[in-house]
Amino acid sequence: MWFNQAKCDIYMGTGAGSKLLHEISNAQHSVRISSPYLSPKLVQELIWLHQRGVKVSLITSDTLDGGDRRQERSLKPLVIQHRHENESASKLRHRLFLWKTICFYAAILVLAFSIVGVFLFQNVTLVLGLWISSLLLWLVSRGLNAKYRKLRVYSYSYSPLFPFKVYIAPDTRRINDMFIHGKIYIIDGHTAYLGSLNWISRVN
Repeated sequence: MWFNQAKCDIYMGTGAGSKLLHEISNAQHSVRISSPYLSPKLVQELIWLHQRGVKVSLITSDTLDGGDRRQERSLKPLVIQHRHENESASKLRHRLFLWKTICFYAAILVLAFSIVGVFLFQNVTLVLGLWISSLLLWLVSRGLNAKYRKLRVYSYSYSPLFPFKVYIAPDTRRINDMFIHGKIYIIDGHTAYLGSLNWISRVN
């Protein structure tokens, strides 16, 4: 049918989802989607389109597949984590590891020598001094280990795989909360789907 000089089809019942998926899977240039609900399977479809060179844009909410669960896990593949290393902190951490290891084994060695010294030298002052030295070395090792564990070597930044926006679903206990509910799909800039068709696994 034609409406305002535009060719339009009206779908009622089943079947629209299969046609939509076919159109999106065969997109050549761009896909723009606004749907409050997503499913992990169909998020993977968008990732595949992006890898194929199709420009993808997405607007959605944080509710998974129309249910009560949140879809952070579903959207996680769309976020790229970048790890940055602090070279000076990395070198310091290496030195701390070296010295804490030396102090730890030195403490064990001195303690072992003091135990042997009890029988060889029978010198209480010498043995007591060795025990104190062993304890001090162990405490230094513990202190270095604490610094080693707390030292931050890596920092992280994040970027989207492709442009997308996630709106927080409203609190059902609050009447005035806003909620994205529009479903719009634009393929290659010339084919558009509007209506009640959610981007979920049951779309077929």
